[in-house]
Amino acid sequence: MSLYPPKHHQEAQFENVIKTIEIVPLATLISVYENKPIVTHLPLRYSRNEK
Repeated sequence: MSLYPPKHHQEAQFENVIKTIEIVPLATLISVYENKPIVTHLPLRYSRNEK
């Protein structure tokens, strides 16, 4: 069993990933503590400026 998403759920074009972050800038991190799920919402930020 693979822990990675199937190919049809993976985005190959980085620009599409950035567009998604700009439209929906929120991710969900799911972890487990003392055998209970913990859901944490994380804001996503991306800067197109290179330094």
